[in-house]
Amino acid sequence: MVAMTIKKGEILRTAFLSEVEKMIVSLQIILYIWAEDRLIFSEVLQTGIKVPPPGIYDVLRFHLEGPEFKMRQAIKPRFTIPPSQTVSVSVLVSRKNSDTVACIINKSFFEYVDRTAYRAMAFDYLEFSPVHPFIVGARAWFSLLFNEDGNEGVIDVFGIEMDFCDTANSKEEVLWLLHMLNWK
Repeated sequence: MVAMTIKKGEILRTAFLSEVEKMIVSLQIILYIWAEDRLIFSEVLQTGIKVPPPGIYDVLRFHLEGPEFKMRQAIKPRFTIPPSQTVSVSVLVSRKNSDTVACIINKSFFEYVDRTAYRAMAFDYLEFSPVHPFIVGARAWFSLLFNEDGNEGVIDVFGIEMDFCDTANSKEEVLWLLHMLNWK
């Protein structure tokens, strides 16, 4: 009986992971970064930063090599941001198999710049479907990964990172979280 229960659990887990893989293929995450009211970066989120680039600081390298699930991408070409500029980000997710879209982050400002961790961070609270009324307080965090430019506080952005560390710490949890958003 125990062996049969374990086998049934393995079958359910395999079926669940198969559905998760289908969800991954059907989603497209689009991001927009503005400096003041000028669009400076727009792209579909791709596979991530495979190897940390040379010349980054150890504290950031350790963060990038950490075990936590985060969506990351290298920025090419890199861009710089002077300290006097106000920078914001918007992130949308769309389903390739339908005409629906959901907002993950809506014009959130990078209000916190941690120069010791080499990250500028913005966040927004997720807007869930009315079908899920008891889910509140879940945030999406978006970071600009940077090196110091050497010019009076200018940051040289080489990568981006998005996570849902308050509520989802694996690929599967993130996908279920995205599934519960307010799709329109």
